[in-house]
Amino acid sequence: MVTTETKGLAKGANQFIFTIINKEGQPVKLNNISVTRTRPHTTRFDWTEEAKPMEGSKYAAKIDIEDFGQWQIRVSFDYENETLSYVFPFMVKSRDYDALESKSGFFK
Repeated sequence: MVTTETKGLAKGANQFIFTIINKEGQPVKLNNISVTRTRPHTTRFDWTEEAKPMEGSKYAAKIDIEDFGQWQIRVSFDYENETLSYVFPFMVKSRDYDALESKSGFFK
């Protein structure tokens, strides 16, 4: 499971912070974690960066949002012989952090 501390995104530079835990709720430390910024209706703005490890099982990635509207942040990584992806939707409404709160991404 991936959870995020980032409750909203604004136009411009943002930091996306997230935690990865296993089925037992224990923190998982992994390598080669990618974070992709995309829009749900086009691939024109897709951009991917490797996440930087922080303390414990937290990671961060710099996310630049180019315009207002719908955006998705996708966290992808390899775990137990498969690639997992978690998508966090955001609605960027203004220059302030006036955005819809994203929920945790779950994968069965």
